[in-house]
Amino acid sequence: RDVLSIPTLQQTLEELAEEVSESLRKLSCLGRTVTLKVRYQDFTTITRSHTSLRPTDATAVISGTALELLTRATEAGVRPIRLLGVSVSNLIGEDEPLQLWLDLPEAF
Repeated sequence: RDVLSIPTLQQTLEELAEEVSESLRKLSCLGRTVTLKVRYQDFTTITRSHTSLRPTDATAVISGTALELLTRATEAGVRPIRLLGVSVSNLIGEDEPLQLWLDLPEAF
């Protein structure tokens, strides 16, 4: 069914992010690019992506990024949405080198 409610869309994105996170953990992978797919009632489809420097499999990070991308879909909440999708790409497997990050103060 088509959805117009922003809270319902947010709930759906959080559930999708959890599924993606579980899949990444099962595969022992991390991803850098989160992509949101939105299909409106008239079947117009848009995608929005964000690539981070730090790869992740964390549900909160994927969900937060997807929610931020939803705000870029300026017609969300105005036009009914028929389909939402969340994916993660730019994957890094457990056998690949991983850049380690130091959380240094902003002064550096």
